[in-house]
Amino acid sequence: APPPRRTLERYAAGTEEDDDVDDVGPASPLVPASHNLLRDVYEAAKPPRDCPDACDGCAFTELVPTPRPYQRKAVDWMIRRERGGVPAASKRGDGVEEDDGKKTSSSNHPLWSRLGDEVYVNWSTGQLTRDRFDGGVAEPSGGILADEMGLGKTVELLMCVLAHRFEPPAVVKEEKKEEAG
Repeated sequence: APPPRRTLERYAAGTEEDDDVDDVGPASPLVPASHNLLRDVYEAAKPPRDCPDACDGCAFTELVPTPRPYQRKAVDWMIRRERGGVPAASKRGDGVEEDDGKKTSSSNHPLWSRLGDEVYVNWSTGQLTRDRFDGGVAEPSGGILADEMGLGKTVELLMCVLAHRFEPPAVVKEEKKEEAG
């Protein structure tokens, strides 16, 4: 069997079959034998299939290592989240399908999601309510890069920095030209 890291790399890249991921272990009263907890955790953590494949237009010429596909996806996600207002893709069914077939946000608050017809859930606290959270709450910017150890978080961070560099304001550029001249 391949080392665990190699398996996780292939699984994160979408090349590992679900059946190749090891089970958690023997059944217990808390984890029935038919329930594969580890597989469920990794399935929930994998990006949705409609997630972009790569950072569009990003060329990392200064980067020595060749980025892997899952690293490019992570960088694309980080850049979209830094811009703000871009909903984080989720597998929880946060979107609600309307009568016209379009998916819309189930609630305007980023911590609450619609479940069924009349119930809203806060996945962070486990709270349930029938009250809809209306209001202009924008999707927060930023996120947490929490890949497994050894999968290249440092490379992903460097790619993010290289993908959108700081551009000094025009006033600063003109002042530097005057000082040089």
